[in-house]
Amino acid sequence: LINDFLSVSKLEMGTFATSIEEVNLANFFNSIIDEYSEKITEKKLDLKYTYLPDTLIFKSDTRLLHIVISNLMSNAVKYVGENGVVSLNYELIDKTIVITVTDNGIGIPVDEIDKLFTKFYRASNAHSHQAEGTGLGLYIVKQSVEKLGGIIDVVSSENNGATFTIKLPSNLH
Repeated sequence: LINDFLSVSKLEMGTFATSIEEVNLANFFNSIIDEYSEKITEKKLDLKYTYLPDTLIFKSDTRLLHIVISNLMSNAVKYVGENGVVSLNYELIDKTIVITVTDNGIGIPVDEIDKLFTKFYRASNAHSHQAEGTGLGLYIVKQSVEKLGGIIDVVSSENNGATFTIKLPSNLH
């Protein structure tokens, strides 16, 4: 919670110091998958991933990128039931990196999607799912994506999972 508040404060004040470095996106995604491997195994989840191209090296702020992908993976794993499916993908389209995180979990009620990225907001079905959360994760994700020069969108409906799509400039190396 404290880290979430600090991240929010730094992002809002513009004092989040960015550090641009080369990122091998496949390796980066694999390291995040490793962070959640215990929970993925415990819930018997089917993890799918597609990396197009296999090797994609670009320049980005790895801390911000980690905040984005880790939060989305955390939510996907948290809100999907046992034997559920989670996928993490990227694809280079023209000069845009399109990242998707998809799950077949509890989804988000359609009439709540427009509030999803606001501070302290949690979907009504997230409360009933008894999953812990501060309501700051997706707010921080959106702020981080925008700081990286990208945009984020979500497609979801209740009980039909969610797909978060991030579009980032490639800054290819």
